[in-house]
Amino acid sequence: MKPALRFGPLIWALALSCSLATALPEGAPPPFALGAETVVPVDFYDMDLDLVFDALAKTGTGRAIIRFHAPEAGYPLMDMVAEPTALSLNGSPLAPSLLEEINSPDGRTKIRVLKQHVFAFSMNTLEIQYRFPSEEVTYANGGIRVGFFMGDVGSENQRGFLEKFAPSNLEFDSFPMTLRVHLKNSNSTHQLFTNGEIISQSETDYTVRFPPYFTPSSFYFHLTNQDFQVRQATYQGLTAPIPVTVYASSTDLASRGLSSATNVLSELEQTYGPFTHERAVAYITPNGGGMEYCGATITSLSALEHEFTHFWFARGVMPINGNAGWIDEAIASWRDNNYPSHSTLSSSGSLLAGFPDFQRMTPMAAYSSGARVMGHLDYLFRANGGLKPILKELFSEHKRQGISTPEFQAFVETQSGKDLSGLFAKHVYGTGRRLEAPSKVESPHHPRPFTAAEYKALR
Repeated sequence: MKPALRFGPLIWALALSCSLATALPEGAPPPFALGAETVVPVDFYDMDLDLVFDALAKTGTGRAIIRFHAPEAGYPLMDMVAEPTALSLNGSPLAPSLLEEINSPDGRTKIRVLKQHVFAFSMNTLEIQYRFPSEEVTYANGGIRVGFFMGDVGSENQRGFLEKFAPSNLEFDSFPMTLRVHLKNSNSTHQLFTNGEIISQSETDYTVRFPPYFTPSSFYFHLTNQDFQVRQATYQGLTAPIPVTVYASSTDLASRGLSSATNVLSELEQTYGPFTHERAVAYITPNGGGMEYCGATITSLSALEHEFTHFWFARGVMPINGNAGWIDEAIASWRDNNYPSHSTLSSSGSLLAGFPDFQRMTPMAAYSSGARVMGHLDYLFRANGGLKPILKELFSEHKRQGISTPEFQAFVETQSGKDLSGLFAKHVYGTGRRLEAPSKVESPHHPRPFTAAEYKALR
């Protein structure tokens, strides 16, 4: 977890010095050669993001200030989909083209490399200006509609998280962010929905602060001039009251969503422990979609319970990369199926992890084969109460932290006293199976991702 660094350079330097002995961030992809230089993962410490939208000109711009630590010398690795228009490092202007988009070494995705050498253990401040992607904002009825709508399945280029909207790191990292949005030439009333803390808001200006444990897939922000119906309640959680906000295009959807939300919160707290986020926000869509954030979701009613389970596993205990994404989908799908216990697994095995280092997306097999792995673990541990007590302990010890597949295996082995190396080799890493294309089959509890046109309508 990162400290919220809002106390000036001296305090930032003192806080950072505590981590200088560490090497690469846990879960980061390995450094790789680019010409005569080495590209190195870096550790974001915080980010200030300013977005300006002009309703009349129908344009949007962004300005990000990122403070990062480089654990090794080389070219910093990060990502953003938009092209930078201005760039500076530690106060010195750079050509925007130096934040170059390249293919990852494994060809799995695209990434950005800042082609400027930084020293090992150095503290750096990077400023990036860019045009906000036009396909991610709608200008309608004198106002703005923009949503940080993300996706972890079905993306061909595997760039479905914060990098769609702003500069970002890869999924292994967590960092606090302060987001400021200014609207120009707008004559419309807007609604703001977010899982961050709203510091201030007016007709034209909004400031939201997101906490240090958020990863690039955690941030939920939806500013719109659509007339959504909103239902709110305070759910009395096991350790603290939880503000719950549910919104939808109709009163019926919002009301039914709020009822389902409070019911499943009670169930999940009893099963896995206290809710770890500051609030719960749910955007209920008429059909399709489904994506989780830290304490927020965009979901249909049929997928709501699945997405809320992710507040514990996915955005409570968080995958550090695409090779760990199967864990939370397997747990949530196992719960969707009423926690069946399976005495056997498929003789052919399954491929859920062990993909190339830059894998970001979750394999669809996690919903079926992954859920069955969880059911088999439950069967193996039946003498000691099954898998659920182990998952509850996992959440207790690792909430608001990242986890890898090897860490998950080691934790379950320690808790159960069983050697699971053979099971994981065949049924998680797919030993003996060829690398297959991702399945296109939908999960009944996690419908297909929205299309670009559907996302536009949902804003």
